[in-house]
Amino acid sequence: MWAAAAKGLDEHVEALLRAGVPPDAGLPGQLQHGTPLVAACSTRSLGCAQQLLRAGADPNACGGQPLLRAATGGDALLVKLLLDSGAARWALPLVRAVRLGHASVVALF
Repeated sequence: MWAAAAKGLDEHVEALLRAGVPPDAGLPGQLQHGTPLVAACSTRSLGCAQQLLRAGADPNACGGQPLLRAATGGDALLVKLLLDSGAARWALPLVRAVRLGHASVVALF
């Protein structure tokens, strides 16, 4: 699941979810890489993130990494999806967006 989300393979993520793979299933023994949602947000894969969140992925996984990664990447649509899905609004993603000049992301906070 993680690899499919990291590569933005929407159809693979969908198939894995249908097969019963949990949306927050990380890589065995590789917790530093986070959950599939963290991977999707790191690579700005909106489609994968939407599917994972619909399937119950935690928008606050790994200490809020999905929002931090989306904000750092300047992806306003992904940030909005995460916030609408219950991601906690915390300072670091906002600070990163400000420092990187992502005005459309800043406006969402």
